[in-house]
Amino acid sequence: MNYNEETSLKPENKENRQADDLPVFEIFGINLYSDDLLILGLLFFLYSEKIYDEELFIILVLLLIA
Repeated sequence: MNYNEETSLKPENKENRQADDLPVFEIFGINLYSDDLLILGLLFFLYSEKIYDEELFIILVLLLIA
């Protein structure tokens, strides 16, 4: 493993983040990114259409938490 491969495996620092990685909303110290908003919108849409698939809701909430 050379030096370039080792540095590419390290997690990025906050200084190295791009503009796309910035949170869209910050509410009570919780940062919401665009993918989080997409999952929340999907959860709201599924619930409003009365689709009660418990496993799907659990999976989407776990994705939201991760």
